[in-house]
Amino acid sequence: MSKLRFIGDVHGRYDLYLPLLSGVDFSIQVGDLGLNYKYLREQEVEWGRHWAIAGNHDNYGAGEEHFFSQDFTLERFGALSVWNKARLFYVGGGWSIDQKYRTPDVDWWPEEELSTKELSEALSAYRKFKPDILVSHEAPYGCVSHVTDPAFARRFGFDGAVQTRTSIALQRMIEHHRPVYSVFGHYHHEGGKIFKLPNRSTTFVHLDMIRPGGTGHYFDIDF
Repeated sequence: MSKLRFIGDVHGRYDLYLPLLSGVDFSIQVGDLGLNYKYLREQEVEWGRHWAIAGNHDNYGAGEEHFFSQDFTLERFGALSVWNKARLFYVGGGWSIDQKYRTPDVDWWPEEELSTKELSEALSAYRKFKPDILVSHEAPYGCVSHVTDPAFARRFGFDGAVQTRTSIALQRMIEHHRPVYSVFGHYHHEGGKIFKLPNRSTTFVHLDMIRPGGTGHYFDIDF
């Protein structure tokens, strides 16, 4: 029996992230890992078994801190079979509700969210692969209201759950093929949340961000 661990947003708290890699065979971090990866590169970790997908608060800049140049990062989207047993499809990236308060090319990048073309390609690949597990940074749109506080969106000038092209594409994916699990981060619902929706067989797993003394920031699957 092998253990696959899904880990929520890290936001640079590598001191809390690295201990979560111990005692598991594989792990996938669901985005917002951080903006500087030098410390992680220096650690003696078998990165071929521990991966991260992109979030909306990762480093899309040039040079050695570019997210996709790291040994432990997956591509923008794709299919992944772990030991030909755990069949996953992952979709990275997301939209920042606070982007107007961030500095372009310093802590925010326009390419944080997949383009319409990329999401269309991801949807096509998902339909062919029919995964058991969908892993993403954002959630399918139908889940957003279950893990967000409308008051938070209103503080940024939005009324209720925000429709993003990523959340809509993820919704289309699960409407075409219902995975056993849909795992995501991004929304920082304290303590995380595991739930189902009416007339859906999928179990939705929202991972909280890593925080001292927190819970709900990882989820394990044995296979």
